[in-house]
Amino acid sequence: MKTFSIFKNILIIIVAFGVTVSLMGILKNKIGNSHIENNDLIINDSESEVAPQDSPIELISLKGVKIFIDKPSASEAVMQSLVLKGRAPGNWFFEANAPVVVTNWDGLIIGEGYVMTEEDWMTTDYVPFSGSINFTNTEYGDYGFVIFKKDNPSGESQFDDSVEFKVLFK
Repeated sequence: MKTFSIFKNILIIIVAFGVTVSLMGILKNKIGNSHIENNDLIINDSESEVAPQDSPIELISLKGVKIFIDKPSASEAVMQSLVLKGRAPGNWFFEANAPVVVTNWDGLIIGEGYVMTEEDWMTTDYVPFSGSINFTNTEYGDYGFVIFKKDNPSGESQFDDSVEFKVLFK
C-alpha cells in the first residue's frame, strides 16, 4: 500500500514536470520569435515576415489618436517633393486643411505646407487626405521627418496634437 502511494506521488511529479516543460517550451517559442528593433516590437512569423507594400503606416498621436499614412511608404525615398496620402479624423482639419512640416534629421524645417480632404471634415470619423509638400533637401543626411499636425485655429495648446514619421531622402 505504501509502495503504491509513493509510486502515485512520483507519477504526479513526473506529469507535472512534463506539463511545466511543455508550457515553458511554448512560451519560449513565442518569445523567441519576436525582438525589439528601434523601440518597436516586431513579430517575426513565418507567415508574415514582411508587411505588404500597400499596407498603411499606423501612427498614434501624442493624445492617442490613430493616423494612417498610405503614401509615402516606409521604404519609399523622396526628393524635393513629398506626396502625402492617408486617413485622419475629420476634426484634425479646419476648413478641410491640416498643416504638415518636413524637417531634416536634426529638426531644421526644410518644407511646410498643407494636406486637405475633399470630404466632410466636421466629423470625428476618418476622412482621406492628400497633398504635396515641397522641401529643400540640404543634402546633409539621408532622412528627415514629416510632422502631420492637427489644425488648431484657436491657438490654445490643449487642442494641439501631431504625429511624426521618418522619411528617406534620395
